[in-house]
This record gives sequence, structure tokens and C-alpha cells, in this order.
Amino acid sequence: MTQEKQQISAGLLELLGKAQTASVCLFDIPRKGGATYYSLRRMEEYLAQGRGVLRLTCGADGSLIGTVHYRDLSTSLTLPGLPELFAANLPSFQTILVNSLVGWTLPETYHKKASPNGEGRPRWIPAITGLISRLAGVWKARLEFVVHDFLPVCPNFILLNDKEQLRYCGVPGPDGCEACLNQPFMRAPFGPSFSIAAWRTAWDAFLGRADAVICPSSSCRDILLRTFSPADKAIQVIPHAPLTPAPLLALPGRDTPMHIAVVGQITAPKGAKIVRDLALLLQERSPRTRLSLIGTLAAPGIQLPDNVLVTGPYNKEALADVLHNLGVTVGLISSVWPETFHYVTQELMGLGLPLVCFDLGAPAERIRNWEQGMVAQEVNAQAALEALEALDARRG
Repeated sequence: MTQEKQQISAGLLELLGKAQTASVCLFDIPRKGGATYYSLRRMEEYLAQGRGVLRLTCGADGSLIGTVHYRDLSTSLTLPGLPELFAANLPSFQTILVNSLVGWTLPETYHKKASPNGEGRPRWIPAITGLISRLAGVWKARLEFVVHDFLPVCPNFILLNDKEQLRYCGVPGPDGCEACLNQPFMRAPFGPSFSIAAWRTAWDAFLGRADAVICPSSSCRDILLRTFSPADKAIQVIPHAPLTPAPLLALPGRDTPMHIAVVGQITAPKGAKIVRDLALLLQERSPRTRLSLIGTLAAPGIQLPDNVLVTGPYNKEALADVLHNLGVTVGLISSVWPETFHYVTQELMGLGLPLVCFDLGAPAERIRNWEQGMVAQEVNAQAALEALEALDARRG
């Protein structure tokens, strides 16, 4: 960072310290996705209230990358690592919002100090939660944690325990979790000395310290409570606000063949294999049925058959027009992990598009009791197709 930029950062941090309203320190992840949409929305709300915000993300080397926002001013700063926050002469922040710690680590010097052979880098997540709790004490700050994934429950934060089939583990308890993590493909990233009990003990202390543990769905809260018992006053179920207005979609009439839409960036946990297998089933059983991926496929090693139209990235504001122009009649939420919220489900329900999902997480929680929704009986393409056909048969 240049000397000029350091001076700008120092001056802006001084402004944050003098702000009449409480400033916020936000721990975030740099990648785009639902968690990032949420944090940017919270930042907008804080800034509209006249509050200053320091947003921190973590580099691959454990360094901190910060952006400071206050009124119409913004700038950037960097620090070697999270421990340097204690010595950075920062003003006290009245709120610490931990939006996600996925991918967070500490600088290599700290790894070598405690683990000379470099083994078990994920063990540093509990160290990071401890440092953040200490910061909350030093600053006398309100500590809020938002559950966008299940990192507190397991370093395998999407809870899929079968390398080939990608099955939700169900959080079987300490013995079952140890057995799961002892599988070679699970154990390799964490090192042989990794302990799920120590991991959860550290997270239990962090969640116990939090003033608010925000779960965006009841299913998310229920999974968290299988392992932890945060104070009743702390845990809150607060669904995310919609990202965009949702005009109702006019569906094609019964004379039109079924047209299935899968929306979003579809990774393996988001159901890439399901989409591929569904396309193969349609080729065999129902060649008149169309299948469109409105978004992108991001699953190495998986190729979609030629009967799948892949539109590429889309603008959220234009989603209704894309669905209408394609003549989509029904949607599939193909995720095979228990999503904590899932903005795409919210968006498609707001548009009134009939939806099928698997009996997992927040999508099932909402779709199960929706008159235009149906939950597939099993997590596979055959069950998804049967539910899609039954739901589409209701079309007027």
C-alpha cells in the first residue's frame, strides 16, 4: 500500500471512530454467491443509517484485505493477518458481523509456529473464532453470526459424505462424524490429528459468546441445534429479504410440452449430476420435454447432453423475461445439500413458477407447504422427473 493510501486509510478510520452512529466490522468471503449478496445488502443498510463499515476478507496467504466505507467515502487497506487487528490502532467497532469464515486462514508463520509440518490448516478456523471473540471483548462490540453454511458443525461445511453420490450425512452424532471424517478422501485435507470434538468445542464457545446467531430458515436452525445449544435469546430465524422485485410469470397453456428450468450456477453440490441424469432420462422417455439450464454448469468432469439448453449467466432483474421467452412451465431446485436459505428458490417462488425440490434444507421447508410446489420422494433424477411430471400435470 502506498504512503498516500495509508494516510487516506488512517484518516478514514479516524472518521469511523468519530462517527455519531456505531460502526461495523464485517467478516466476509470474497466470492460471489448468496452469502455475499446478503452481506452487501447489510452494508447498504448500515451505510444508509450513517454507520461506517470495515469489510474484511481473507487472502489465500492469510492476509486481511479490507475496504472501509463511510458516507460517500471508501478506500482499502491490508494487514498481514487477523492477529494484527489487535495492534492496528483501529477505532472500536460497536458491531462485529461474521457473515462467513469459509476459506479463512492465518498467515503461514502462524501455521509453522504451531504445526511445523504444515499439517491440518483447517484447525485454524477455531483459532480464528477465538480471535474474533477476543476482538468483541476488546471493543465491547455486539457479535452477530449468520449461518450461511454448516462450517460450525463440520469442516465439510455442506455436509455431503459420499464422494461419488454426494449424500447428505444427516449429522449422525460424534461417533458417526468421526467415522465419516476418517474416510481417506475426507481426512486428507484436515490431517491425521484433526479432531471434530475439538473443532466443535471451539465453535460452541464462539456461538455461546455471540449476541445473535441468525439462521435464515428453520431447517438451518434445526441442523445447527443437533450439535450446539446457543442461548435461546441468541438464536434467531430471520429469512433473507428478496433481492429483486418478482412480477408473476404467465405460464404456457396445457397444449405446450413440459419445459423444465434449472436456475443458477450449478456445481456438484447444487446437483450437476442430477441435471445430467435428468437430461439422459428425458432423451430416453420424453424427447418432447425441454430442459434448460438458466445459468452455468460449474462441475468439472460432468458434461450435459445436447438436449440441455445452457443460457449462460443471467441478470436477476431479467429472470422473469428469460423464463417467459423460453416458455418454461416448471422449475427444479436440484441442490443435493441442505441449503440454509437459497435465493433462487425465493426468486422462483416469487415469480409463481411451479417448483420441485428434494427433501433437503430450506428449499423443502418452503416448497413443501406451497400449493405450486412438490417435494421429490428420493434424491435422484428419476424421483425428480416423476415429481416434475405430476406437478406439471396441474397446469391449467
